[in-house]
Amino acid sequence: MSRQFVFGAALVVLMSGAALAQQAAPTVSASGGHRIEKYSVLARAAYQFDKLDVNKQGFLDQSEWNKSVDDYVARYRAEMQRRFAEMDVNHTGKVTKEQFVAARGRWFDAVDTDHSGTIDDEKLRAYRRRERDQAAAEE
Repeated sequence: MSRQFVFGAALVVLMSGAALAQQAAPTVSASGGHRIEKYSVLARAAYQFDKLDVNKQGFLDQSEWNKSVDDYVARYRAEMQRRFAEMDVNHTGKVTKEQFVAARGRWFDAVDTDHSGTIDDEKLRAYRRRERDQAAAEE
């Protein structure tokens, strides 16, 4: 595995940790933007560390880190391959621009449950919960 790939995968893992931290306890500020409290980020970091510290020695070694990167890349690859298969409706092994755009439209419609033509944070959270619950039911 190339060093660039490993670095990129590690960056994705770190970025996903930041995204998960944002999901921990986002609040909306008076200006309508999101605000994340530091305690939420730190609590999420502690939780993630405990999951990554497989041997429970109180530190992460390179093999634990590499395993987490490999696991993340495998999950991400499987998800992206599933998405490609969903877009390739005629099973040609190719996705046209029309198929790609149509798939995004189907996603939007799945999130926009009240068919208002807009998506907000509440709809996105509900969609993610449904997706997570469905994936758990399939396991």
